[in-house]
Amino acid sequence: MSVSHGFISPALFYAVGIVYDRHHTRELGNYGGMVQFMPLYAIYLFALFLANISFPGTAGFLSEILLFDALNVSMP
Repeated sequence: MSVSHGFISPALFYAVGIVYDRHHTRELGNYGGMVQFMPLYAIYLFALFLANISFPGTAGFLSEILLFDALNVSMP
């Protein structure tokens, strides 16, 4: 869990830093239409968001499953 968090969190901070460097503002309303100008970046950012919430198929999900298995907690 720590390893996946160690990769995902810095990548998210880096991705947000790129957006801030482009727009020089923290107002979320100014980030509209980012997919039209940076489509590959938007896909990368979306994949990072999914990894951050431990979506199935990501390293975070695997670590969550292993954590629950180690704790012998039944998943709902």
